[in-house]
Amino acid sequence: MIWLLVGAGIAAAVEGLPRRIAGGRVIVERGATSDRRTQLDDELVIAVVSTAIRSGSPLLVALSVAAQQIAGAEGEALAGFLARVRAGSSWEAASSPVDGVPRRLLDALSGSWNHGANAQAALQSLSTRVREEQAARSAQAAARLSVLLVIPLGACFLPAFVFLGMAPLALGLWNGGAG
Repeated sequence: MIWLLVGAGIAAAVEGLPRRIAGGRVIVERGATSDRRTQLDDELVIAVVSTAIRSGSPLLVALSVAAQQIAGAEGEALAGFLARVRAGSSWEAASSPVDGVPRRLLDALSGSWNHGANAQAALQSLSTRVREEQAARSAQAAARLSVLLVIPLGACFLPAFVFLGMAPLALGLWNGGAG
């Protein structure tokens, strides 16, 4: 019986994942409902490029792999950047219309392209910053939640304490003092 419950829980968790695989491509589903879902997607983009570079691919090939694997606006933005660079644009000029995670990724890799700096170190630094930003957002959400949890406490439990605890005491003292 417990295995049935565990299996149902895993199935529900897998069904709620923010990405799905279709035809060998990872389709990233964006939504304004969850910052965590967006952050996982950001880390996915960085991980795809980092893995491609670690496996020995040149920088543009690694970005091309990421553009092919990440569907949606981010994949299109990365593909547009690659087309502009291959057409002869400078890294900065080609990355100027790009925004979001691809922009942060391209900014981190610009030193590697322009000066031959270590791309893995830049990606590791970017990944660390992304995780720290997520941790800060999580801490802020936890603080906001604690404030929101105090509101029902004050609105429900305090009046209940007054009516069930203090009112009978006051009535008892008032009746006891009168008699």
